[in-house]
Amino acid sequence: MDILRNEVKKVEDCSLSMKEALGRCQDVAGFIGLYLRRNPSRRHPEFLEFYDDLDVSSQVLLYEHKRKMVKNDRFELECITRYCIEQRSELSYDIIRTISNPKILFKALAASFSSVDLDEEDDFFFTRCIVLALRTHSIDSDEMDTLIAGVGCHFSDGRRVYYEHGAIVASVLLNTCEFGVESMDEAQRMIGDIPPCVLKKDRKHAFVDPSNAFSRYKRVENDLGIVRSSWRPRYLQEAIKIIAEEKDIEKIEISFKCFPDLVGSATERTLKHRGKEALEVLVGYDGFEEHKVDAISSLLRKSFGFLAGDAVDDFFNTRLCLKHRIILIFSFRKVIKEVSCDQAIFLYRSIRFMHKRVHYEIPRVMARALECFLSEGQKRAVEVRGSACLESDLYGKEGYPWKCMKLN
Repeated sequence: MDILRNEVKKVEDCSLSMKEALGRCQDVAGFIGLYLRRNPSRRHPEFLEFYDDLDVSSQVLLYEHKRKMVKNDRFELECITRYCIEQRSELSYDIIRTISNPKILFKALAASFSSVDLDEEDDFFFTRCIVLALRTHSIDSDEMDTLIAGVGCHFSDGRRVYYEHGAIVASVLLNTCEFGVESMDEAQRMIGDIPPCVLKKDRKHAFVDPSNAFSRYKRVENDLGIVRSSWRPRYLQEAIKIIAEEKDIEKIEISFKCFPDLVGSATERTLKHRGKEALEVLVGYDGFEEHKVDAISSLLRKSFGFLAGDAVDDFFNTRLCLKHRIILIFSFRKVIKEVSCDQAIFLYRSIRFMHKRVHYEIPRVMARALECFLSEGQKRAVEVRGSACLESDLYGKEGYPWKCMKLN
């Protein structure tokens, strides 16, 4: 090591050329590794000739110039971490396309996508990476859980652009065009800027042509940003009426934003008489999806005892489109985390019971999303009552879960 260190110092002091040092060094790989650890930004072209013989860290540093992937989990993880997670580099697309272990890829991307603390440009970058990864590789259930959780964070964030990024990922994941995406040009650019050859898949996993991947999306209301109107709905009934009439876009947006507070101040009598109508209006309105999860979950949480069963029935009947059912899934997830333990167990059992009855009618990936979020309820049930109890009385004595449980 001392010999290598002396040789490196001579090159650093310019008393010895790199070509001469490599020519007389007996351990070239060790020399290059030591040199790059001391000088990570000085990547000499001569190093590329010895690329295959170097240690992983050196190969990762030189990948930017060599553009050659190595089938090694540590190499692929360090490449993703360096060029994708840390640098947000254009090299990420080549790495995603050629990586041999998609499990590592999806785990890293999904974790980053779940962080909505990113600014819009970085979040857009990770959205593009995930779209490319989903179109290039197959995703397994564990990584799908994390990715769906990231979609949930975007759906409940409250900012339009983050909802759109979540909707784009959900659309590719579910292979559907039912989500309304406002930024048509931005969504198209996400695909258009990536060479078409990168987006190819085999026949078993064929996707639509990348040039018109988002051509079937319908345009929804513009995000108004800061609404200057001083109007605010005074009561829950007024907000329900404004949204149901679908006339004044500014008032509709304000009603959605104020809905959780209006639910909180509403009386039990109002919720009993207007709760079902409110749920139908919120779910059925086409627009402002970035506020829907908060609005619906607040309504279900406050009206749980007399509205939860209807919400579960609505989810499993054929009246709702896929987009509305996905919104309900994310609302259920938020409710399950915030209501009492008995209520969480009730909701978990109710949906699991219905899922087992009609599982063959539910798209596979959406069913996976449902199971992912309902696991929140299962965890709470196991914590309080134990796994044996959870399984033994899952359906209750009468066979229908919401007939056998007294709700708080």
